[in-house]
Amino acid sequence: MPTDNDKPAYGYSKDDDPEARTSLLTDEKGERNESAAPSASASRKRPEGCSALRVLHWVGLVFIAGYFGYSCGMLLGFAHRGNDGLRVCITYIYMMIFAVVLACAEFRFPSFLRQFKFLSTPFGLAMFYIFMGVFALVDDIAWWKWVLFSPMVFMGGAYVLAGSCAHDNTAADDPVANPSLADKEQ
Repeated sequence: MPTDNDKPAYGYSKDDDPEARTSLLTDEKGERNESAAPSASASRKRPEGCSALRVLHWVGLVFIAGYFGYSCGMLLGFAHRGNDGLRVCITYIYMMIFAVVLACAEFRFPSFLRQFKFLSTPFGLAMFYIFMGVFALVDDIAWWKWVLFSPMVFMGGAYVLAGSCAHDNTAADDPVANPSLADKEQ
């Protein structure tokens, strides 16, 4: 005989609940009613209280464009000479490459996210934003480098705290909103 301790933690299981077993049936013959089945999009609704953070994705793209623009300007606009000239040029080239990688991840290109799976989740995006912000300080720590560092680290923190609000969680084919999709497309 089952006791109260044998019941599932959240009430009836699907097998125990008579309404759950018969909710998909239309009549006594046992025909299925597809309209009674819960839709897949109902389970992927955006969390409440995210209205202000829905623009997080677009703010990130603006910061990426600024990061890329700064890197291009510094690489092409100034002659880097001396012992550190080559290192500085290589640093700016890597900054441009990382900005393109992050922009592709923010635009959620499925073929791109299959190659860089760690960027298919908000936490992966957050860590890459923080990495890019810290990478901006590698060359020197002048005040303009802190202008690059601050928004990137802010975006990383925002993605850690509110990553589920940043992307459209109702899109069934979105690998960022639905990370299990990125795993299935191997």
